[in-house]
Amino acid sequence: MAQVPVSASIPRQPDTLIGNYTDGGTEWRVLFWIPAYPRMAVTRYEVQRNVLRNLYYAGIDVLHAKMGMFSPRRVAASHDEERENIDFLHGITPLAPPDN
Repeated sequence: MAQVPVSASIPRQPDTLIGNYTDGGTEWRVLFWIPAYPRMAVTRYEVQRNVLRNLYYAGIDVLHAKMGMFSPRRVAASHDEERENIDFLHGITPLAPPDN
């Protein structure tokens, strides 16, 4: 927050608080001040960008929610490919005696 000039120029100190404990980790709340309401979105973006950048340089990974996708076509194609592989393997006789 001190790296964002708009917020750092205000005499009130920013603060960081624990917001919540979740299964994914700790949620933090960052409180900072802005000189005027119209600058809120831009300043919030600058603070968030700096927080993420500093976490990156500190080697701290930010957790992201995982999202699964289900595609009936992809499942069907996977089953078809699996069936082809099984059929191919059934056609191989690796230990068959040589023809004499």
